[in-house]
Amino acid sequence: MSKYINDWKPETTSLLATLEKHGLVIVSVDNGEYATKMADTTRDKFVEDCMACDEAWLSVIAPDGKRKTIFLVYGNNPGELICDYTCCPEIDAACDEHFNEWDGRNQPQKKAA
Repeated sequence: MSKYINDWKPETTSLLATLEKHGLVIVSVDNGEYATKMADTTRDKFVEDCMACDEAWLSVIAPDGKRKTIFLVYGNNPGELICDYTCCPEIDAACDEHFNEWDGRNQPQKKAA
């Protein structure tokens, strides 16, 4: 009998794309165990580093050039990946779009290793 586990990769990948769509530049992630700069790795590895722990702090640069932080918490319902953030219009819009896209969906799953 196959066991399935929650797969946060689709939602995390979608969130990063939505943030970029709203003019935010992804800089780094700190998952509480280690930090990773987007410029120093592949996108797939960066997503894996976002998901390595139950929570992570994502650093972005807003269009005004200021660094902002987005607090991610894994384990909530789809659409609720963003727990808190430094307020700015672009993050507000990206959060709303992300929530509207993912709210009410079934949690993606994958086969356990």
